[in-house]
Amino acid sequence: MSERIEDKEEVKSYIKGEKNSKQISDLIDDTLKHHHKVWLASDWHLFVRIKKGGRECHPRLNYDKVIKNISKADPEDLLIYLGDLTDGEYKNRSNLKEVLLQLPPKNKVLVRGNNDTFSDDFYKECGFKYVTYKFVWNDILFSHPPLEHKHSMNIHGHKHFNYKTMHKKDTYWVPYNNHICVFKELGELQELKDVMKQLPEFKKHIQEDHDKIDELRERNEKAKDNKHIFEQAIMTFLYEYNDPEDYDEYWR
Repeated sequence: MSERIEDKEEVKSYIKGEKNSKQISDLIDDTLKHHHKVWLASDWHLFVRIKKGGRECHPRLNYDKVIKNISKADPEDLLIYLGDLTDGEYKNRSNLKEVLLQLPPKNKVLVRGNNDTFSDDFYKECGFKYVTYKFVWNDILFSHPPLEHKHSMNIHGHKHFNYKTMHKKDTYWVPYNNHICVFKELGELQELKDVMKQLPEFKKHIQEDHDKIDELRERNEKAKDNKHIFEQAIMTFLYEYNDPEDYDEYWR
């Protein structure tokens, strides 16, 4: 079983509770009240492994274009970033900090992804006002991976799926309940209001893996008696998960 820190972070993205929901909700409401925009993005992977399984990283394909797309936001807007700033192998903190501090807007929230392996305090030094694994605003759950939930919607990243450019269906390993992925290949920001409007069309492009859903539920039941079982089960499940087939096309 893998012991990579990225896998341990992914476990946390599933099992950690929401944090700072009130403060982040107030920040969203205040931004909208003053007629500024709330932007969403995920999975920029600004610095990626040079080869799969390696530890050395370099800027991703189209790095300059991604940075240009990100920089279109107004300083008074709000960015909610849904995880994976770099590959987890990237260790140059000072360089990452320099890059992130140059990016607008001034108010940013990080929902940690499995590849965001530094401390909360470090990411706050990089300009993020709040750092969390998930939060809820207006009964909408924001997370990095798609989660089984009872809210009106789950806005997430992680799956590297853009229904507008990938002409196939995407498979969910949790029961589909108004999930929507905000991933864009070149890091483009999307307004929160526009993402919410896309949900009816997004639904047409997904399917469920019922075997995986049943498997995870069974493992979760066991966790009621031993909290460590669920963590171990998730680790096993994630270790079996492969990167999307288009990974190399967008990151190398």
